[in-house]
Amino acid sequence: MSRRRPRRILDQSLDDHPAVLAWRTVESDGSIPECIEVFSESPNWLLYALRGAGPDGSTVFAKRRLASTATTERAVYERLLPSLPLATPRCFGCVEDGAYVWLLLQGIDGAPYDEGDPEHLATAGGWVATMHTAAMSLAHSTFLPEAGPDRYLAHLVQGRERLQQCLATRQSLDRAGRGIVEQNVETLNRVNACWPAIRARCKGAPITLIHADFRPKNVFVRSDGAGFVAFDWETAGWGPPAADLTKIDVTAYWETARLVWTTLSLETVHEWTRIGYLFQLLAAIDWKGTELGVDTDEALATPLVSLNLMGTRLAGVLASL
Repeated sequence: MSRRRPRRILDQSLDDHPAVLAWRTVESDGSIPECIEVFSESPNWLLYALRGAGPDGSTVFAKRRLASTATTERAVYERLLPSLPLATPRCFGCVEDGAYVWLLLQGIDGAPYDEGDPEHLATAGGWVATMHTAAMSLAHSTFLPEAGPDRYLAHLVQGRERLQQCLATRQSLDRAGRGIVEQNVETLNRVNACWPAIRARCKGAPITLIHADFRPKNVFVRSDGAGFVAFDWETAGWGPPAADLTKIDVTAYWETARLVWTTLSLETVHEWTRIGYLFQLLAAIDWKGTELGVDTDEALATPLVSLNLMGTRLAGVLASL
């Protein structure tokens, strides 16, 4: 289920590996894996592929996160995805591990989602529309974070604070770097001034399940022909469709969504998409701002290049709105 390449492969002493112990907790007769592919071993995020451990020799993905950060993803896998008319990975169960929780997920074979492939984009559009229209009836049936304007206004405020902190504390920032940061702050101020209008444009949209990070690294095309699989639901929430529309064919989305939302116009979907671009750029600037605290000016060059590009795109999206 991971698009990443494994960092290493374990093929010895697997019986007492923590991921295998978690798997045997939820499936007492589950098999010992043929090998374990290690994708991440950072303290707060472990990800392993247990090859051959699942039913009929299938793969099981064992993912350990802090329980506090896994709450949303766990709720999506356990309570929401099984109720949707989509082929989604089975969650075999969850195992508490102190302050952490293991999610044991079905591995599904697939190919990378290519956003340059028109067929992939169209299929993704239909998939996202099916999810949105079907999940609307489940809105707020279980607790998920808000995934609409309030979330992205918080990103705007936090991102601007990070940039302003950089300006105040990095006296060695050169003229070009300072200009990039100042320009981003100015653009964020303009977005903030327009926020009542942005919020108003979201007000009439349906509230539904939003993945909020629907992009190629979190999606692949199933090899069994059953469409797409989306994973990594940590940022999911209840909100308007906007944030999920930036990496799909919006016409294909509209053609599927209007079968349920019969008054929906293509123009409205395009407007949601522009707002989605704005939302994602605000989140990206906030996250990139966390990299401005690096120790050396040389290390600051990379986030500044990204911020320059993001700020330019954000100004363009704002103009289009």
